[in-house]
Amino acid sequence: MSALAAVSWIARDEAAGDTVPAALFDLHWEPPVATTRRRELSNWKQYVAVASQVVGRFQGQFRLAHFDYMHPTRLQPETVRRLKRPYKVNVAYADWGPRDAPVVICLGGVASVAMRFNYLASDLCDEFRLICMDWVGRGRSGWLADLGSPAWSRAASLGLAVGLPAALAYGLWAATHASLEENVLLPAWVLVLQFFGPALSVSYAVVFLRRAPDVVVAWLAPAGRMPLTNYLLQSVAMGALLSGWGLALGINASYAELTALALGVFVLQLVGSRWWLARHAQGPLEAVWRAWTYHGLGRGTAL
Repeated sequence: MSALAAVSWIARDEAAGDTVPAALFDLHWEPPVATTRRRELSNWKQYVAVASQVVGRFQGQFRLAHFDYMHPTRLQPETVRRLKRPYKVNVAYADWGPRDAPVVICLGGVASVAMRFNYLASDLCDEFRLICMDWVGRGRSGWLADLGSPAWSRAASLGLAVGLPAALAYGLWAATHASLEENVLLPAWVLVLQFFGPALSVSYAVVFLRRAPDVVVAWLAPAGRMPLTNYLLQSVAMGALLSGWGLALGINASYAELTALALGVFVLQLVGSRWWLARHAQGPLEAVWRAWTYHGLGRGTAL
């Protein structure tokens, strides 16, 4: 059995910032720095296994912590003046070494995350205290991780102010213009309403993420991980059920029946997505898209 095949993936320990317990790490698995050996990885599970092993090398050597950074208006030169205001960002960092040792601040790097400095910090932590930061918007830092951030509230308010009137206006027009000709040759102002309508989804997303129970989010998450597959499957399914080239149910169905049908298809997609991702790393069309994206870059990925 190869060393790579023996590597396993263990769930992350958020308190210690580790993925693999120290007892599972084999120093002989890691080649010396001066080497031409490449680790060829053929799938996502192998990549995660190697990443777990690399993170596991530093098991228990550092502490994860956070602090609140207040972003001042003077550092917001591109923001519209009426929207400028100081706001708080939660910043994560890895704390290495004795607390009373001379402090070394590490930030930046290729990905601007604390983990980029693990090897350096591991070598220096006997004599120094190293603070390795996840840059704002990277790793565990950033306003997107904080649903209480003013940025989320502003996005929700803007989405509601723009999206709701557009959605209501388009719904009113669609209810009184149901013919095929009218829906094919849409007036320009109706196209504008359709363009602004999706802004309402931002408000829905903010309210849902802030208020929805964790169990509901957990059930919806698999469908969100395979959006392309679900989008196209839903289009095909509804077309086959409602359109003339299929069962043509849309001709005589009431609004209540159409709503029930749409909910039924959605529930089937939730169940199907959960079943699929329990057996595969990603959706089928997402896998095809990924393979096409990386086509020509050579077999495997060097880590």
